[in-house]
Amino acid sequence: MAMMAVRWDELTHKAKEAVQAAHYLASRHGNPEVQPLHLLAVLLEDRESILPPVLSAMGANRQALLVEARHQIEHLAEVWGGGALKPAPSPAATKVLEQAFAEAAALNDAYVSTEHLMLGILALADDPAQELMERQGADHGAMLKALLAMRGQPSEKQQSVEVHYQALER
Repeated sequence: MAMMAVRWDELTHKAKEAVQAAHYLASRHGNPEVQPLHLLAVLLEDRESILPPVLSAMGANRQALLVEARHQIEHLAEVWGGGALKPAPSPAATKVLEQAFAEAAALNDAYVSTEHLMLGILALADDPAQELMERQGADHGAMLKALLAMRGQPSEKQQSVEVHYQALER
């Protein structure tokens, strides 16, 4: 399967940080691949993004989701050996990124942000991260509806759009 090259210049700063943190999390746990669960955990850890209020609006418990995501990461395959492990994106993680770019395009956003990454996770089929979210009532349709209600007019035309959403929350 061909891997999509991440177009770093088309991600918001927070989205870049999330993807990099997911790689670090996989490496720290000795996982040979970055899975959507790694990205989900990183996205759930960020209390400053638009995602916590969106999850709350949908009735999903961010902390419970984070605890379960971390628990599932603990049970992923591990590889330990000499040198630093550089995990590669799994096919599912690559699909998340591809879908995130598609979500941004569908919303006429110039940049992929953290909410696009979450929508990418929720668009997966038969994936532990997507299933975990769905068990909490966070499916793709509900997330999109809650995001659109919270976002209002602004679109991701700048790489620091999440700062705008934080200001709206205050």
